[in-house]
Amino acid sequence: MSWLYDEAVPHRNHQANPQLRPPLQVGRANYLPMTEKTDWKDHTLRVIDTFAKVGARSYIKKDLQPYLPEGYENPLRVPQHH
Repeated sequence: MSWLYDEAVPHRNHQANPQLRPPLQVGRANYLPMTEKTDWKDHTLRVIDTFAKVGARSYIKKDLQPYLPEGYENPLRVPQHH
């Protein structure tokens, strides 16, 4: 189990330009007994595969970064064009 953070930015029209939407942030759910046996590498790969299929931008938090494929682009801050 992991958690997903979607930063709300109400003053922008994300449907008109989805690239303005901040990336979804994904991190490991800590302190839950059910996560002790989780295969975090498999979980992380399935998460990024799902996001790729639906076209969602994401940032994988530090605790799951060791499981990312070599060369996976994982920018937290995305340059804004105003």
